Amino acid sequence: IVSKVAPLRVYVNVPESLAASIKAGVKANLRFDTFPGTQFPAEVVATAGAIDPTTRTLLTQLEIPNTDEKLFPGAYTTVHFELQSSLQSLLVPENVLLFRGEGPAVGIVGSDGKVSIRKIKIDRDLGDTLQVQGLSEGDQIIVNPSDSLADGEAVQVRSSADSRPGAKE
Repeated sequence: IVSKVAPLRVYVNVPESLAASIKAGVKANLRFDTFPGTQFPAEVVATAGAIDPTTRTLLTQLEIPNTDEKLFPGAYTTVHFELQSSLQSLLVPENVLLFRGEGPAVGIVGSDGKVSIRKIKIDRDLGDTLQVQGLSEGDQIIVNPSDSLADGEAVQVRSSADSRPGAKE
């Protein structure tokens, strides 16, 4: 068996949710248990160009220079891609979502105390939090909104301290 170890080729199955961001030239860092605290720079050189229908992943090929031949073929690694996004994603709790016919949305309270329903795009569902696009850091988002919440509705903002048991309303 002949194996070329410099450069070393690494094959990774990238989840479908990240596949659109993976292209030739994307940088990554690899970590191996045999080298704790050390990262090895790599670069995407090719992808399969299609999602595997069984695993819902994109087969991706990376290359590591490996000129010192420290790394061996067949080793397991953890891959961290350096993905750039032109859109800002924020983390929000899952209990801010409104489900509408047009898709997911949230209720935002404007400086005038009126509600604005804003469509969002969910990038990743992390369980009790969501990574979303379509919001700004300063937005006042309504937590546990009523399904009947509507654009232009007047609301009164309460701080989290006001919602303690025994607090006056």
